[in-house]
Amino acid sequence: MALSNNEQQLLADLTKHPGWAVLKGTVEASAQKRALGLSKVLLFTEDPVDQLSLAYERGYYKAMFDLIRKPEQALSKTFRDDKE
Repeated sequence: MALSNNEQQLLADLTKHPGWAVLKGTVEASAQKRALGLSKVLLFTEDPVDQLSLAYERGYYKAMFDLIRKPEQALSKTFRDDKE
C-alpha cells in the first residue's frame, strides 16, 4: 500500500504535534519496562523459556519503534520489503 504525497505529508506533520513526543515517550518507556521484566524472568527463573512469547514481544516492539521513528515509511510496502 503506497501512501499518497498528501498522506505522507500528514504523517510528517503529525510528528510535529506535541502529542507525538508523549506517544513516543510512552512507547519507549513501555518497551524499557517490559524489557527489564523479561530480563528478570530470563535471568532468575529455572522455567523453560517460551520462545513464541519472546518472538511476539520482539515483533510487537519492533513494529511500534518502526512506527514512531519512521511514520512516513512505516505503512509503505517499500519499507516493509526492506526490513524483511
